[in-house]
Amino acid sequence: MNNFSIVIVTYGREKELQDLLSSIIEQDGASYLEKVVIVDNHPKKVGQLSVKKFSNLLNFEYIENNINSLTLGRSKGAAVVNSDITVFLDDDVI
Repeated sequence: MNNFSIVIVTYGREKELQDLLSSIIEQDGASYLEKVVIVDNHPKKVGQLSVKKFSNLLNFEYIENNINSLTLGRSKGAAVVNSDITVFLDDDVI
């Protein structure tokens, strides 16, 4: 299996984001996961709490995005991954 990275753009959905991160850890293919990129569109940077909570379980890159734009956030996230495969997930999926 190829290595992959995940880009998640979030806006203040702390509980949902933590549920998503928990589900990623439980996946069979998690050993191929290079990095999880969190692009935080929220002005209070709520996503940082989730990154801190899971930082010992997943390799993160945290990006603050000053413009609340899903497409811009995905572009910023994609720019920092080097994996063959990039998966884009919404912050409220499990």
